[in-house]
Amino acid sequence: MNTSVIIKIPGGILILNGLSMLLPLPVSLWTHDGSFLVFVSCGSLGLLLGGTLWKLGKTHHSMSFREANLSLILSWLTVVGFSSLPFLFLGNFSFTNAWFESISAVTTTGFTITNPESLTPGLSFWRGFLQFLGGGMVLSMFLLFMPALGIMPDLSIYKPDSSIRSHTMFRLSPDLIKNLVLLWIIYVGLVLLEFFLLWLAGMELLDAIGHAFGTLSTTGSPLKQESVKNFSPAIQWIITVFMILGGGNFLLYTSLVQKNFIKIGQCSELYWYLGILGGMSLIVTLVLLNTDGFSLESGIRAASFQTVSIMTSTGYVTQDYQLWPQNVQALLFLAMFTGRCLGSTGSGIRIIHMVILLQYLLSTGKRVLQPLAIAPIRTGGKTLDSELLYNILGFVAAHLFLVVVGGMLLSWVDDMNYISAFSRSISSLWNLGVGFNEAGPFLSQNEVSSFGKWIMGGWMLLGRLEIIPFMLLLHPPFWKRQGSSF
Repeated sequence: MNTSVIIKIPGGILILNGLSMLLPLPVSLWTHDGSFLVFVSCGSLGLLLGGTLWKLGKTHHSMSFREANLSLILSWLTVVGFSSLPFLFLGNFSFTNAWFESISAVTTTGFTITNPESLTPGLSFWRGFLQFLGGGMVLSMFLLFMPALGIMPDLSIYKPDSSIRSHTMFRLSPDLIKNLVLLWIIYVGLVLLEFFLLWLAGMELLDAIGHAFGTLSTTGSPLKQESVKNFSPAIQWIITVFMILGGGNFLLYTSLVQKNFIKIGQCSELYWYLGILGGMSLIVTLVLLNTDGFSLESGIRAASFQTVSIMTSTGYVTQDYQLWPQNVQALLFLAMFTGRCLGSTGSGIRIIHMVILLQYLLSTGKRVLQPLAIAPIRTGGKTLDSELLYNILGFVAAHLFLVVVGGMLLSWVDDMNYISAFSRSISSLWNLGVGFNEAGPFLSQNEVSSFGKWIMGGWMLLGRLEIIPFMLLLHPPFWKRQGSSF
């Protein structure tokens, strides 16, 4: 294992992270919030440390799978750790709280331990930018790294490059770099479009920027104490539309730009995504219209917004849905599980994984009744091979196992009620940032103990990196000197 190769990428990431701290400077100068020197100092430190790592590292045209795995983990840890410095120096946060706020933003979770309106404008902008950065890192990871994890079925949108599919070696082909650039252009373009629409709809400039950062990245970390509750209906509808886009597969958007409509039409996950979103929103709407306080438009808007927000893992709120009927709350709880598309900025168990799991259960029942029956699992018009199927089943099982472990740990550490503990575990692991009981809407997580915050932060990073990179570290062959194939 070549250490000089591993530190090269985190060094480059740290340089970019240092440069990104220049972005809040105009906000600081404009608002005179006193954060200018802090961002300059932290940015300079990032450039110094990143430049040192970059200089010590070596550039290779390819790297082993374990080198790529370690580099990926170190890159995320580097961004989270370094990005917490402004919170530490400007927000009067303890080290744990600064780290928690940073990891919540970078992993696009959206939990917060403070009143967001108490942050300086520069620090609030930085928090929003970290959400945007985290969303972009997720999309990059999906394109570069996820095919090799063996949990991505061929959705007829993206056919993994054979040069990066191997568990032994990673290479960046010209086509892969081209697709990565296009993905970032689309991502930035959608953020700018939402910002412009929100600004036109009457939202203040900095609020429009912050909410655009938080929507496409499906973070939803609030800029106001009551999230987006007090904004106009037009603004809430705009955010709803862009939450749907953030929860969709961004590779669909690249196919759309490339006018490859056949691939879009073959994407079965798209139909499931829109169908489940529409169906759940309709049911919640019908229930709310039978309760007091909702007109036709407000009922449709509240139901659609909250269903989309939870299902896409964004986490913005317009209503305290814990006051809604119990059957609606149960449906929203189910939405936490069903949710995002593969290739979105969301995380956790994706819709296509749930569809495959359902097909597997049905085929198992068929084989029990008809032992000689052939019941293949299909997606995107293609049959899944057994290795990929078992990888996906293991992926789903790992998620559910960690939800249970996280809930038990939080219950023991903080003696919190089990609903809050398991809701926090789910919301952290799947980067939802909102849940039920003490993890419900408009609530801060500041009352969680320091140890509990480290557990939640760890679960955020586990979920954001799809669990598997960390699981590989526990696999003895991963650390063998010779060979990296496993």
